[in-house]
Amino acid sequence: MRHPFLLISVVLFAILALALVASSPSEGAEADTVLFLHWVNDEEPSRDLGGHSVRNFMDTTTEWETANRSVTSGAKWEEDWYLHPLLAEDLTTDNVTLGLWMNASGGQKRAQITVSLLDVADAANDPYGTVVAEANYGNTPLFATPHFMTFPLDFAPYTFAANHSMRVLISMTPGTSTFITIIWDTATADSRVIARTADRLAIPEVGVKDADGEPTTGLDPLADDKDVTLYAVATDPLGLYDVAFVWATLEGPDGELLMDNASMDRPDLPRGSSPAEFTLAWDYEDADAGRYTLTVWAVDLSGVSHRDHFGHGTWGQYPVIASSQFSIGEIFIVNVLCLDGGDRPVEGALVSSGPRDDPVTTDDEGRASLEVFGGSATLTATWHGVQVGILTLDVDADVPASDPAVIECGIYDVTLRVVDGRGDILVEATVQVTPPAGWGTPLLGRTDEEGLVTLGLIPGADHGVLVGWKGFQVADTTFSPEADGTADIECAVHWAIFHVTDADGGPLPGVQLVAMDEATLGVVGFSTTDGAGGTALRLHDTPYRVEVYWRNTMVLRTDGIVLDGQGIEETLAC
Repeated sequence: MRHPFLLISVVLFAILALALVASSPSEGAEADTVLFLHWVNDEEPSRDLGGHSVRNFMDTTTEWETANRSVTSGAKWEEDWYLHPLLAEDLTTDNVTLGLWMNASGGQKRAQITVSLLDVADAANDPYGTVVAEANYGNTPLFATPHFMTFPLDFAPYTFAANHSMRVLISMTPGTSTFITIIWDTATADSRVIARTADRLAIPEVGVKDADGEPTTGLDPLADDKDVTLYAVATDPLGLYDVAFVWATLEGPDGELLMDNASMDRPDLPRGSSPAEFTLAWDYEDADAGRYTLTVWAVDLSGVSHRDHFGHGTWGQYPVIASSQFSIGEIFIVNVLCLDGGDRPVEGALVSSGPRDDPVTTDDEGRASLEVFGGSATLTATWHGVQVGILTLDVDADVPASDPAVIECGIYDVTLRVVDGRGDILVEATVQVTPPAGWGTPLLGRTDEEGLVTLGLIPGADHGVLVGWKGFQVADTTFSPEADGTADIECAVHWAIFHVTDADGGPLPGVQLVAMDEATLGVVGFSTTDGAGGTALRLHDTPYRVEVYWRNTMVLRTDGIVLDGQGIEETLAC
């Protein structure tokens, strides 16, 4: 035994484990790698570190013993743990924390405690290693019941090289008549080492291999053997065993899910191996031509502990995500020309051959060049967020710039003309045009002396139109242009013709008519009768009160004169 003066016992504690794991950022940023402390019982072989055997070791697994490992002493003593297996790749850190479940009995319940971090390069010849960092925590008070105590070490960034081990050593000198117990290696007494590091699980390569096992970015749709392999290369300084899950999602050319978080096969390699290639077989016999996206999601055992053992319920930021694309079918170069409704070139249109492809922007001549898969292809043109053109063609060769594929785009040069119910123009009417979602902000304008508002080039899609006239909203409608030119917006404005007579039916020339909104009694129009006692008012559609004045005296008041979608002609007898 390494410590003949130690009293060794096995005890059980129902202790609530405390979490010492912080949220971790994604790949490439620092995260907490959690190394749980383990021991080898009498029924297990010891752990080999390149010719040096150890019984105390640490790794990221939660494969606990059936009982706590407990060591008690009333004299100065040491306990240590080695990282096993040896590092597969370099690991750099500047912060390591030892977290131990401890308690004390008798006497002062205090101890002088020192914690050391060592780099073991050749365990067979120098199992002690080289000191990286060390801290004396002085006369430390302990508890009568097991408590989780932490001993942090901060130091300049240090790199533990591949094939080295990390050793953590604690030295304790109990106070007078004090017995110290340290406990580890169960889910409740989960003593551990936490190393803050950016060197952790990564997925540097994702792709597909053809039937011959060769990496490729393009699969032949005419190949006799269409059994291929999706693969992801995982690297982890701790080795293959630390890679908990690697899942694959495969999306087709139209974004459909062909695989959704499918578990990739783990390679049959030693647990300390890195890199390691995870694979998944796929048969593309019935797959469509186009571009495919493979996304791989992976998480290490520290991420699993964050979610499950420490009870956070989420993966935090431990998952690593990597993706790549490959194609099925031959790719051709297709040159396109986008023309609007007046055969003018469309500059700035985004042309795409599928939802998974990056669009290409047309130049000032309306031209663009795309990579398109052979077979039936659907090209779409989007302008200011609105799809304005679509073209389906069979592609079996390059389409040259000298004879491009023409996409006719629904873009038109439009002017609005605002008119009343019988087609007469409305001058100085306010017009608000709301374009399709994504195209732009609403346009505000005022009709000129010809009742016109110029919109310029707009897409052939529904536009909302609001028209205000003399303080009233007289139109709330939509229009969708289908050609260059002028579009009429008819408003709820009509003519009311009045014939004013005396009691005997004779015409009353020169009298004044006042039309008031019946709801508000606000004056909206007035006029004077002509020699035949007639007059006309152009009014927006609503019920009216009309009053007639003769020689400054009101001689008639009538309510309920309604304009509702058409003009009226009324005789008013005074």
